[in-house]
Amino acid sequence: MTTAPLLNQQLPTPGTGRRKAPSPITVTLPDLASVPARFRGQQHLISKLLGAGHTNAKLAKSDRARLGYRTFGLSLAPANTSGHQLCPASSPGCRES
Repeated sequence: MTTAPLLNQQLPTPGTGRRKAPSPITVTLPDLASVPARFRGQQHLISKLLGAGHTNAKLAKSDRARLGYRTFGLSLAPANTSGHQLCPASSPGCRES
């Protein structure tokens, strides 16, 4: 089994052992039915993608199991709501669900 290299991998900050967080990005919300009308065309600042597991009831269960791992969640929109195809390898069944 092979593993793909991580893209844009951040190196640990010297002396901390922690990776430096990427800079926030600003996106313009699209004019799509899935975006509430009052937010369409507005700028939105994205500062983090992953949510800590303890902030989600289901993910918190795995954190409480204390198996030596922390859980993080990432919620993504279905393929047909963004107006952009971000997963060209998705199957027709995946796109329909």
